[in-house]
Amino acid sequence: MSDIDDFGLLPFTAVLRLDQDDVRRDLVKRGVVLWLPPVDIAEEKHNERTRSPGCGVLDGSDGYPVMEGMFRHPILVIDRPEATPNKVLFCLMTSFRGQTLERRFAREQFRIDDYVPVQPSSPHPRVAQGDRDYRTLTLKRNVVVEKAGYVQINKVYIVDIRDAQRYWAPRPAGSNQYCEFGKKHVDRVLRLVRDSTGFRASTRQHQTTLTERVGGNIQRLRRWRVWKGLEFTVTTIAFMLLAPVWRFGVLGYVAYDMVVQIDE
Repeated sequence: MSDIDDFGLLPFTAVLRLDQDDVRRDLVKRGVVLWLPPVDIAEEKHNERTRSPGCGVLDGSDGYPVMEGMFRHPILVIDRPEATPNKVLFCLMTSFRGQTLERRFAREQFRIDDYVPVQPSSPHPRVAQGDRDYRTLTLKRNVVVEKAGYVQINKVYIVDIRDAQRYWAPRPAGSNQYCEFGKKHVDRVLRLVRDSTGFRASTRQHQTTLTERVGGNIQRLRRWRVWKGLEFTVTTIAFMLLAPVWRFGVLGYVAYDMVVQIDE
């Protein structure tokens, strides 16, 4: 059984995930949280795009670890090199099905140091020993995820951002926002990853291009139009359902008024 499990979808995501396959490339950068879909969906998207079945997201050709357990999880982007803007390197995020680190690794205490807690998780035991790098991570804009969870720092993975999906921020932060960690929090994660794996992030990160900005605005406009369409549809259905009730109510009132006038 894999150590990795579902981190828990955010409340807004659980209701409806419009354009869930669309990652806005203009917003993907170090510190952003994305979502890895189930492996069969990721493989299908990858093979459709590359037209090369059998050479998908699980082939391990990039030299980084690959496992099916890394899918159906949020991921923390720690590197988007300028030389390969379509690829992001990331750390997995997991909730361990609500278990604390102490309980999850009761028989393997040494593995506790492979994870950094994310709010609202309880503090890491190393913090009490004075290790400030293990302080609990918090998302920007006061966003708090639905479950306590952790960032895995002892492995670095890689994925094409076109094989990933968007990870929604819950309200009140706004449904159109990405979950994102601030620079200080990401820098702490990078230090821990470097000490654990030797990985060093690229000094030259990809800079958003004009094409990506235009594409991002088109995606946002399309999503707005979808929401407006849904709003119109819901309003129309509600009217169709309530119209008969309203008509019978009016007719009933008119009939009652006529009876009253006749009695008078």
